[in-house]
Amino acid sequence: MSSAASISIKDTLVLLDGQYSGLGTGIAQGSYALWLGSGISRDRVIGLDGVLAKLIEFLRGKVTQNADCGYRAALKKIIDMAAPDATEYAQIDFTVASDQWACIKAILGRLWSQYSAV
Repeated sequence: MSSAASISIKDTLVLLDGQYSGLGTGIAQGSYALWLGSGISRDRVIGLDGVLAKLIEFLRGKVTQNADCGYRAALKKIIDMAAPDATEYAQIDFTVASDQWACIKAILGRLWSQYSAV
């Protein structure tokens, strides 16, 4: 049997359909929860910082000039959770990709411990 570091998706599905089918049933019934951020899959899938970065960029890409833009409100709320100082706020420009913001690493670093709230 492959280790968790090398098992393929197909082999994983075979296990979940067979030997461990009760796990899928338990998850569907709410008996189990999956934990994002446990670190066991860090080399296989995007990390939490990547998830947060993708979320910020997704919202930023949907922002419009409308005063009631829900994407703008959601993005502002998330950024405010990171409590940027005045210098960092000045570096945030919704018309520029978020990975170009000078403060993005600091923002992501502060959001890391708040990801459930984000």
